Amino acid sequence: KELIKFSSWNKLDMEILKSQNSQILTQINEIKEILTTNYSPVLKIYDKRPENVNIMDRFLYESLFTNFVGRSNELNLIYDFLEEDQKFSWFMIEGPSGSGKSRFANEACLRARDIGWDSGFASIGHNKNFNWGNFRPVNDTLIVFDYVRSRKDDIRHILESCKIIEDSAKDKSFPKLRILLLERVFDSKLINAMDNVNVRNNYFRFNGHENLAYPMPELEEDSRWHILKQIFRGNILEESLIEQKNEILSQIQQQDPLNRPLFTFFSGIALVEGENIKGWDTNQNLQYHLNRQEVNLWSKNPLWELHQRALKNLIWLATMCEYITPKDILDYIAIDQRLIDFELNKKNRECIEELFKVVNEKNDHETFYGIKPDIFGEYYIVNYLEEIEEDSWESSELAPLLFVTSFHINPQNSAISISITSDNFFHSKGFNILENFLKTYYNADFIPESVEYGYLLTDIAGRHYKQNKFQEAKTFLLLAAELQTAYAYIGLGLIYQHEDNSDLAIKCFLKAIQLCDNDPFSKISWV
Repeated sequence: KELIKFSSWNKLDMEILKSQNSQILTQINEIKEILTTNYSPVLKIYDKRPENVNIMDRFLYESLFTNFVGRSNELNLIYDFLEEDQKFSWFMIEGPSGSGKSRFANEACLRARDIGWDSGFASIGHNKNFNWGNFRPVNDTLIVFDYVRSRKDDIRHILESCKIIEDSAKDKSFPKLRILLLERVFDSKLINAMDNVNVRNNYFRFNGHENLAYPMPELEEDSRWHILKQIFRGNILEESLIEQKNEILSQIQQQDPLNRPLFTFFSGIALVEGENIKGWDTNQNLQYHLNRQEVNLWSKNPLWELHQRALKNLIWLATMCEYITPKDILDYIAIDQRLIDFELNKKNRECIEELFKVVNEKNDHETFYGIKPDIFGEYYIVNYLEEIEEDSWESSELAPLLFVTSFHINPQNSAISISITSDNFFHSKGFNILENFLKTYYNADFIPESVEYGYLLTDIAGRHYKQNKFQEAKTFLLLAAELQTAYAYIGLGLIYQHEDNSDLAIKCFLKAIQLCDNDPFSKISWV
């Protein structure tokens, strides 16, 4: 660009220069590919607030819309984790959706960087070709993996590959490697997959803790108020809202007894927009912000007025599957006019790209991610099914079609989405619709990832079991047993015990042991 300013450069000179630049860029990209495949993973850290943050970006931890507050005990724990003598160690943090796990992990990466560490989030997508077996850090390194459940096999392989560092690093000057894993709940199935015989460098296990995952505690009241003050700052209602401190904190606490920073943030945005949050529950809060997205962002799309249903279908599928691609749209969605009722010409494809850019800031022309944060997306999943059911003409065909299509696109992520959606919306009408579909489409011919689907059925059964709804739990366990899921037989054994049918209980437990014996990542001792 600078060279273009010189008038002495003629068109031929410029063409030669462009050709040389193109060759150089090609070579640089080839070198980057070699480096990111064999030597160092791509790590992402968020350290500055992007310009022109819009209302959607505010909901993502990456936008850093408010300054980080609180969590001093947890930050001290991370410092201890980093200073541990072991060369390789990993650490699990669990907490409900909206509790601030990802924002905390980003802050931990920033603090680690301040003391000279390499640090950041390692996206599986950005590192899909990286050879973790070759990884030898040249500097002390902290790596964060979020959403562990949806990529547990990849992360287990990474942990096993990185364990070699501990075995080979005899030199005290050899750099340390720390891995931080984030998930809502590290239940027994997930822990068994991570903490197997080949990887015993769990930080808590090494230090004799009873729990293998650290539960993210509630954010203290002073910190939640500090978040609200940052949102109020400069708003015309700031002075009035500050005077209502105790009332506002009480209303938010009644709305969300878990005191999650996400709902504090959502409530703050509603308050500065003049809303009265008194009597709100978390669903009303989510509905308010979902309406904002639809009115302020989605409805601005040129296709919205005539094809609102089709665009909502795309958003639902992207959220259910975590993401969809243009190829998914062509192969699975556009083939049925009930899902997309417009032609996929160049102009309309560009409109779809524009829609997803406002749905999720991570989107590009190759990958369309669904609604985030998680709990916001999960609310949309159940809420949209309820919306469809209210239209009796559509509900009988569209809702099951969406369900089936999501499993054709990405069966593993679809199963995981339903499982985590049950955390917050198990008793909703929309989740009941999903449950009915689960009982209809369960066989291995329909579900390619039958193991993950079997785990999902046992998760749903477990929720019914805890509420003493044994017959409903039994229905889901019997379906999961058809898919040869070991945990289904454990659950059935417990139910038969409850029914005083010891013969059937013993048969189920023995079958579970047999299935676990064929799975090196299941622990027979737990059975």
